[in-house]
Amino acid sequence: MTYKLFLDTNILLDNMLERRPDGDAACKLMKLSESGDVLCTVSSTSLNDAYYVTRRFMPEEQRRRWIAFFLDAFDVAAPTADICRRALASDEPDFEDGIVRALAEAWGASFIISRDERAFAGSSIPRVSAREFLELVGTKEG
Repeated sequence: MTYKLFLDTNILLDNMLERRPDGDAACKLMKLSESGDVLCTVSSTSLNDAYYVTRRFMPEEQRRRWIAFFLDAFDVAAPTADICRRALASDEPDFEDGIVRALAEAWGASFIISRDERAFAGSSIPRVSAREFLELVGTKEG
């Protein structure tokens, strides 16, 4: 079975930055994506947010390489006006989470992969962390 995973911004950051709480699991998930064992999509807004957040931690050229890598590794979903309206109408804690949720639901994701335990509770798509997903599919970390 091929899983369709919609990745939240924190999963991108877990890959980009060292010593993040679930960095090892996020990197393992990245390897599954590269092998074709899972199909991953990310919001274009998450790419922008990850680029912006990491500005204090890495040089411009390195951030651009990461974004190029993500563009090669994942499908990218861009929010439309309808997606933004759904995000605003959702019960998500913030607008960015609403966009991720609306895009994941429209895409028919199997899971939203996120460490944010408060987000996506009302979504029809279950939220799991990268670590939880790896445990679910029986993939060893490391």
